Amino acid sequence: MVRQYPFGFVLAVADGIGSDKNSEYASMSAVSAVHDVFSTITVDEIEHVSEKMSARFTELMSEAPMKEAGTTCIFCAHTETLGLVLGQIGDGICCGRIEDQPFILKEKDSEFSNIVEPLSVAHMPCEWTVVQYRGVSKVKLMLATDGIADDIIPGKEIAFSDYLLSAIEALPDDEKENKLREIIDKWETPNSNDDKTIALYSYE
Repeated sequence: MVRQYPFGFVLAVADGIGSDKNSEYASMSAVSAVHDVFSTITVDEIEHVSEKMSARFTELMSEAPMKEAGTTCIFCAHTETLGLVLGQIGDGICCGRIEDQPFILKEKDSEFSNIVEPLSVAHMPCEWTVVQYRGVSKVKLMLATDGIADDIIPGKEIAFSDYLLSAIEALPDDEKENKLREIIDKWETPNSNDDKTIALYSYE
């Protein structure tokens, strides 16, 4: 879910844990929680953003058929009052450049790519990775689920996000999504059938 609000931009991608029945409810609740929290949060509350995110997710999941379902989630919020706030729980990737400096939010810490600590009501409290930057003047970011992240050659994450952004930046707005879909449809990694979700953000 990607939206421009009067206060700034909020982007979120999520991927329900496939082994959990009805995990689509978890992924939808996660992205909704991100947008709900950043629609109301104040500067004084930003240090508690992960707790607020988890609490809102729990509220939204209270009406889901399977309350134990889990999901990964990555978000980017860029507002005038908060600056740039990035967060991640579970796998996937948030990377790119901040003030032209290469950036990866959460490096993989396990050689077993299928081990995921998800956002889940059954596993509260959940471990979010959250960072905040104030006064950022230039940002180029890619947020992507593990269906994309796991296929990127290690060490080439920044180059890949650079490539995607350069492939669409000069295009009219109504053609950008089609170009990304074309790239995904022609994905060349054999036997890669996982869900592939990408959100790109460029600001200067």
